[in-house]
Amino acid sequence: MSEVSQTRPDSRPAQRSPAAAEVPIGDIGGAVAPAVVYPTAFLEGAAVIVVEIAGARALAPFFGTSLQVWTAQITVTLLFLALGYGLGGLLARRIRPWTLAALFGVAGLWLVFYPLMRTPLLDFASSRLGVAMGSLLSAALLFGVPLLMLGAVSPVLIAYIDRRRPGAGSAAGRLFFTNTMGGLVGGWVTAFVLIPHSSLRWSLMSCGLGLLLLALLWVLLTRSRAVSAIGAMLAIAAAVFILHQPSRAFVDRHGTSFELRHSAQSGIGLLQVLDYPYSRQMLINGVVQSEMDRATGRSVRSDSRLDYIHNLHLVSHSHHPRAATALQLGLGAGLLPKELALRGVKVTAVEIEPQMLALARAHFDLPGEIDVRIADGRSFLRRDGTKYDLIFLDTFASESTAWYLLTTEAFAEMKQRLNPGGRLVINTVAYADPKKPGLERVEATLRAVFPEALVYPEPIGAEAIESDPEQLINATLVAGERLEAQMVLPDASYRMTSLAQLLSTARPAGAESVAMTDDRSDLDYAQAPLRVRWRTLIWNALESNLLWD
Repeated sequence: MSEVSQTRPDSRPAQRSPAAAEVPIGDIGGAVAPAVVYPTAFLEGAAVIVVEIAGARALAPFFGTSLQVWTAQITVTLLFLALGYGLGGLLARRIRPWTLAALFGVAGLWLVFYPLMRTPLLDFASSRLGVAMGSLLSAALLFGVPLLMLGAVSPVLIAYIDRRRPGAGSAAGRLFFTNTMGGLVGGWVTAFVLIPHSSLRWSLMSCGLGLLLLALLWVLLTRSRAVSAIGAMLAIAAAVFILHQPSRAFVDRHGTSFELRHSAQSGIGLLQVLDYPYSRQMLINGVVQSEMDRATGRSVRSDSRLDYIHNLHLVSHSHHPRAATALQLGLGAGLLPKELALRGVKVTAVEIEPQMLALARAHFDLPGEIDVRIADGRSFLRRDGTKYDLIFLDTFASESTAWYLLTTEAFAEMKQRLNPGGRLVINTVAYADPKKPGLERVEATLRAVFPEALVYPEPIGAEAIESDPEQLINATLVAGERLEAQMVLPDASYRMTSLAQLLSTARPAGAESVAMTDDRSDLDYAQAPLRVRWRTLIWNALESNLLWD
């Protein structure tokens, strides 16, 4: 603890240490300092959490939302905060009047420049470095500097308090409590205000502008000569705010132009609706989740290849042609419920993101008779006592699926909600080459709960597999008792040859792998190569300026 002037028993003033005497702390008096220091700590803590959460969301359209991406963002946050604490400790030895203003100013200006750096950097890193290294480097370059500066703030603030009222331990306790409370508020504001109601661009830039204003406040309070530098930073920030507008002229990498009808952040990622000349697509973080034929209002299909919606419909009808009720976990654009409703099935859909329901109603003509519940799938299964003939599991958000819906406990809860003879039908993604791994854990987990399970890979032909062994396809899994597919079509719009080709791909689900549980699931690691491949295909197909909020 630094020595400061105190009253001793002999009433003689204590001698100041040379280090303490050299510390310029401006004109903030002891009575005023807490009123400035603690709110500053609160705002700094809030800013850190805004950068951490919004930063991970900014990476998602290019890298997805897998465990690798979140790990990269958390690693960068902790690393640069730790480096910042070390930097702050060095700065606290000799505080200049402009020290805090400089820290806030650099952090704020860096965030204001975020929209200018984001797309070129993420486009480069994603196309050359892959998911793991690309997301780590991108997070470090985009957010490392502001996190470093903000990490240095707390030690400097503690030094301010300690120079006026000795007792670094007590000061640190109070300050870190305040700082953490700011982080809690910042997290809630980011999750429930900024992300649902604003773009990431404006959220991060506004955070940067707020830090610049905080820098200006400290310049004025300490009567520093750096006021002109902070003023210049604010002028640059204002120019970026006013002049920067991302391009809205969209052409994909195949040269096809399209219209962006909707683009907004949500609780599950960046939601977008695209209009091509003949189809309408829904994307989550750059991944096409559904594609509707604009002429028919149904899922896109051709004579040579059906999409996963039609495969799910055909397989489920073949295994349970008399099904009257269905539960769909994961609404998407609502194209499967539309197909089911056309054959008279009463559908209940569970969707965790309210915006998804709004988009399905507004842009994909989801019928009003489809009963949609806004809830988490597992929570709904536990409290819902209804039984169904069919349960569909299709909960992809970008290229990742919710792992906790693919455990033995989750499948057991789904089994309890099935009527006698009911079927669980799962949509997932696999390599086209059957020799490559990918589905073993899901299959083994199904077999641990259900007496029978079948896998129906999307039929694409041996030549396609030979030309690209790592080509990805949708696969349909069916679980239940006494599984036997019948050659019956749901309606006259389907061809018997398409059904026969799909059913010919059936194979029994394997049970050799380790079943996943709520306590232990390594699905993110096991399927990491598959998801990297999927993300690579997205990078090669989409123009990067589309992945903007």
